[in-house]
Amino acid sequence: MEQTLNERFGHNCFRPLQEDIIRNLLDGRDVLALLPTGGGKSLCYQFPAAVLPGITLVISPLISLMKDQVDSLKASGLRAVLINSTLTERQLRLALEAIEEQPPDLLYIAPERLKSDEFIARLNRLTISCIAVDEAHCIAQWGHDFRPSYRKIGRLLESLGQRPPLAAFTATATPIVRQEIIERLGLQDPACHQADFNRPNLRLDVIRDTDRQKWLLHFFSSGQETRPAVIYCTTRKEAQSVRDLLLNAGHPCGMYHGGLRPADRQQVQEDFLDDRIPLLVATNAFGMGIDKPDIRTVIHYNMPRDLESYYQEAGRAGRDGKPSRCILLYGPADPVTHRQLIHQVTYNRQKHITLEKLETMIAYCHTDRCLRTVLLEYFGQAPAVPCGDCSNCLDDTPREDITRQAQMILSTVHYTKGRFGAATVAAVLKGSRSASVRQKGLDRLSTHGLLKSEDPMMIRRYINILVSEGYLARTSGRFPLLQLTARSSVLLRGETRLTTRHHLKGGKP
Repeated sequence: MEQTLNERFGHNCFRPLQEDIIRNLLDGRDVLALLPTGGGKSLCYQFPAAVLPGITLVISPLISLMKDQVDSLKASGLRAVLINSTLTERQLRLALEAIEEQPPDLLYIAPERLKSDEFIARLNRLTISCIAVDEAHCIAQWGHDFRPSYRKIGRLLESLGQRPPLAAFTATATPIVRQEIIERLGLQDPACHQADFNRPNLRLDVIRDTDRQKWLLHFFSSGQETRPAVIYCTTRKEAQSVRDLLLNAGHPCGMYHGGLRPADRQQVQEDFLDDRIPLLVATNAFGMGIDKPDIRTVIHYNMPRDLESYYQEAGRAGRDGKPSRCILLYGPADPVTHRQLIHQVTYNRQKHITLEKLETMIAYCHTDRCLRTVLLEYFGQAPAVPCGDCSNCLDDTPREDITRQAQMILSTVHYTKGRFGAATVAAVLKGSRSASVRQKGLDRLSTHGLLKSEDPMMIRRYINILVSEGYLARTSGRFPLLQLTARSSVLLRGETRLTTRHHLKGGKP
């Protein structure tokens, strides 16, 4: 194996888990592999393609990544063919004819191709020695990027006369998603390999309720070793605004989003990879298959929609193992933006799941616990001790008992029978006498005005802490309501105490 690795792929040794995964596939065993982006998963199916007879079929939604791999495989002496939506009808017909006349070592396809009965019939006339499914979480309802076309993979397997070994790869999957991948793909007694999700060289920071523009300008003017850096924004409009802000302040930067022409996207990507621009403002369209090991900083200018997306994007920092920072700037409007987008574009059957994931992401932004612990617990890899290096662990602000404030909030939710959201509950406690409050009779509640001396943002912070700690829950509608939970009564009766760092999380990098 070492000789093949060196002669065909130019490597002297395998990365962690690669050899075990490859041996499993060569032995005909199914595999589920959780490897971080940049963890070397492509070799895991390219190596079997170099030694097994027949075709290795690679199913992936990442068109640009597939093209890069097809081009690079020529140097390994492997013949690879790519079939996806970029081909014209004539190119597709010629490619299909060529595959049957001279079968390649690897055939890359997008999952949507499996909707075609004609295409599946063609595959049945070929000898397929191995199937690799990239971004396998897309098959799971609980995955963060569910795609219905992935369900067609099972149809393909049923049609094949002789079932080849199947390898499913993903970078981020919770234990629930892993089990769903196994069931949906029909993996048979799979060998499961999981890379260590912990990246000790990455420092995790959450900064809440600050002036994001001022913070960003201060950060990149502070003289710290912050570059190369990627700044992720939720929308194209926000990305344009941040790019203009940095340019006007004298910070050279590029911008990448799905609305740019393909040639422009390719150019800015190459400029960033080749260090011609030190900063890149981008939406989540940027990053899949990007292998730039020396990114020192990843900043999320807006909160991502779920922890899987956050981990995947933040994890593009520090691939060279050197100290790097992952900074999330949270603003109270972020959840509102995501809820609107979810209700506009998400499948009905996915909305509940997506909104639950959003709540978990919001809880991460408001927890006082070690951020690394919270993140790793989510992926089923709980650390023994706090990291001592995230913004929460490093925060030496004295903790303050907020049990009394919490009880007032829980009481207000109880008295209103869970019919209102955080804004209304906060307004009642602040003592608002707005027309809306008076019309609903909320100014007559016994808790009305009990927190009138508190900063309104602090009241909202208390509410978010209660949700993050499981004492309150939000409904999943477009306008979420606050509800009591099974844990609420313990805090209401004073049988436990709730503490937090009292200050509003802000400002300095």
